[in-house]
Amino acid sequence: MTDTFTWRALTATSGDGKFTTNAAKFGDNYSQRSANGINNSRETYRVVVDGTREEMEACIAWIKAKAGVVAFFWKPPLSVRGLYICTGWTPEIEGVLCRLNLEFEQVGTESMG
Repeated sequence: MTDTFTWRALTATSGDGKFTTNAAKFGDNYSQRSANGINNSRETYRVVVDGTREEMEACIAWIKAKAGVVAFFWKPPLSVRGLYICTGWTPEIEGVLCRLNLEFEQVGTESMG
């Protein structure tokens, strides 16, 4: 069973969406494009979560257990739930509160989980 990322992201979360396509250019400035595979839409996000030191240590441990290769479900803002991996993180410690800046990359859709 695929795990779900359950830590609440701050509203400062931002992302990028891109399509992977194949393009062929012909004479007279004509070009033709097609989708590169059946899942050619990919999204990446910079996700910010915060909490106590213990909560953020648990989040880092969860991310490390996935090792950047085991996908998990996550629902980004303004998009549908999908499969993601975490490609990196940066912790910020401010007294008893901590903040994690996480980098998520979409690797599939919910139907693939």
